[in-house]
Amino acid sequence: MTYKPRVLMVEDEVFIAMVLDDLLSDAGYEVHGVTSLAEGLRVSKIDGFDAAILDVNLGRDLVFPLAEQLREQGVPFVFASGYGKEEIPQDFHNYETLLKPYDSKTMLKAIATLLCDREKV
Repeated sequence: MTYKPRVLMVEDEVFIAMVLDDLLSDAGYEVHGVTSLAEGLRVSKIDGFDAAILDVNLGRDLVFPLAEQLREQGVPFVFASGYGKEEIPQDFHNYETLLKPYDSKTMLKAIATLLCDREKV
């Protein structure tokens, strides 16, 4: 059995989540999707993830408490946003932000880069 890198996908828009789940699964990743900040905080404490994709706006919540928790755990992540870097707090500006709508090639490259960088540590 081959190891599949585990990716936490935090996305509250159902259509985007379904497409992204299919894209990542087809690329060989094990995807765990959540739709809320609370759920993301809970599963990230329990499950070990190799990388994460974080939608910035999750309904009334912003994803930054989860980003901080993942950073403390050493899990690399990328933000996904419809607004760009201007909504990202300064202390997270060194993390990549993919502008929605992103294409599949851009997303797959971002995840591969996260995993490659993690291997170097």
